[in-house]
Amino acid sequence: MRSPEPQDAAPKAPAVFVIRLEGEFDIADREPLIEAFATANSAGLVVIDLERVDYIDSTVLSCLVTLHRSTQQRGAELVLVGVNNHVHRLFEVTELHALFTIRESAKELTESRAGVRRLTIQGRSVN
Repeated sequence: MRSPEPQDAAPKAPAVFVIRLEGEFDIADREPLIEAFATANSAGLVVIDLERVDYIDSTVLSCLVTLHRSTQQRGAELVLVGVNNHVHRLFEVTELHALFTIRESAKELTESRAGVRRLTIQGRSVN
């Protein structure tokens, strides 16, 4: 009699993990960003949606660079979408626009894929 094959009890990693940032983000938001980015670290494609971001500082840029490195090291892809003119200018000034893949929208990246997981992180709102 054959023994049953062991079942993998761990949940499967999502194919795509979309993290939407909304509001203003700076050093005070570092830990929630690191935690969210770590959660997405098992996906084959990580999408950071910046469409509703009003402000980011160098701390957020550093978190994004760290996420880029970790996705590259494991053979995954990181794509930034919805980058407004203000945030895009920051990427240009820091020359990070050359490091990141930037697309207009997440729709084309997610619509034909199964296993899309989404997470929204609220920063401070603009008054």
